[in-house]
Amino acid sequence: MRYKIDVLKTDIKKGKRGSCEKCPVVRAMCRTLSQKIENFESVSVHGPLMFVNTADAAAKKAYLVYVSKQAAQFISKFDKGKPVKPFSFYLTINN
Repeated sequence: MRYKIDVLKTDIKKGKRGSCEKCPVVRAMCRTLSQKIENFESVSVHGPLMFVNTADAAAKKAYLVYVSKQAAQFISKFDKGKPVKPFSFYLTINN
């Protein structure tokens, strides 16, 4: 499934530099995916990879997704304290 992720000004303002769970990109993904994926639980970033985690009574699932080049560049600039602007990117999750 393909999802449009919008990183907003509020994501940037509330984001934490160097955080795998609270960067603006993860905040935007969590906001979007919590509305789109049943039993959505969390997102974590590990370099160029992201894990989208779900949970339900039967089992937990984690989907491995690659960060888009645009999102990776944004995260790098944000973590270095460089100015960043809101942007959008597409995320594909294969079930």
